Amino acid sequence: LTPCWALFANAHSSFRAPQTFSYDFTQPTQKLDYERGANYEIGTRWKELRGFSGSVTAWQVDFSDFIELDPLTNIVTNHGAFRSRGVDLVVDAQLGAWARGLCGWSLFGNVTRQESELREGVNEGNDTPFVPAWLAAGGVRYEHRSGAYGLVDAAFRDRSAVLDDNSIHTPDYT
Repeated sequence: LTPCWALFANAHSSFRAPQTFSYDFTQPTQKLDYERGANYEIGTRWKELRGFSGSVTAWQVDFSDFIELDPLTNIVTNHGAFRSRGVDLVVDAQLGAWARGLCGWSLFGNVTRQESELREGVNEGNDTPFVPAWLAAGGVRYEHRSGAYGLVDAAFRDRSAVLDDNSIHTPDYT
């Protein structure tokens, strides 16, 4: 739209053939389903607007026949279909744009709010395992003209379900 501001949108479709670990060789008539996915996003981003750069993006991921092998138990689980939706906010502030003495210093951060739901089977409507509702990170960075830099940052991950039946949750952490 301008040299500093853009709108964007993306769509993507994917598939993965059935994996050998998900095939029961004792039942040759079984139906083999491909994993299928569709991803969509729309957003806006800006750069160098009075020292600020960033983006806001809304997205959705649809997946069917998601098959996962747990390498510890050697158990294959077909999680079926799920849908994840969310919004991401990313901001970077160059502090030198406001005060010459702060050249090289910047603040950065991002926040994600998402919902993910199993869409079929006995656990339909439950949260998808290991998908937290909130993710956030941020920090302060110093970059020297030579390209050397250092930073201090922190991250937050909200609690999330571990099992398809949502009976166990991970702790949240920072």
